[in-house]
Amino acid sequence: MTISKTARQILLGSALLLAIVLTVVGDDASSLKEPAKESPGAGVELPAESKTRIDSAPERVAIAELAKLTRVPPEAAGVDVFAAVARPRPQAVRAAVPLPLQPVAPPLPFRFVGRIEGREGPTILLARENESISVKVGEPIDGDYRLESANDSALTIVYLPLGERQTLSQETE
Repeated sequence: MTISKTARQILLGSALLLAIVLTVVGDDASSLKEPAKESPGAGVELPAESKTRIDSAPERVAIAELAKLTRVPPEAAGVDVFAAVARPRPQAVRAAVPLPLQPVAPPLPFRFVGRIEGREGPTILLARENESISVKVGEPIDGDYRLESANDSALTIVYLPLGERQTLSQETE
């Protein structure tokens, strides 16, 4: 079963009208049917003429006790939250300021494997993890290090970014 466009519009319009009516009438009807809750000023006696006027009024009227609405000075409450407070200034402490640390070259990642003597000088065999490296004095090692000198007991390797010299023992394990 299909509903025509005009019939659908009529149904939606009537549903909207019914919702509006129930909203307006429903609030007024529910406020009249609810039992009167005790208001904050329920214990206060009112003159007879004002009682009838309040009881016959369709709206709820709140009764305010004017005696309780007076301003209490801050001193009476004990704390003045807006008063200026003198805070003690912190003592100036001269702490030792650590000097910035100088960068240090990382430990040498190489292990001495051996040495081969040749006409142009010794060729040094080094190992790093699973990699074998052969280098002569004065040659760079992977761009970060350079073999500066090699004598019978130790190698001098320079860490190029910092220009720091490190020694590596030529003892084989």
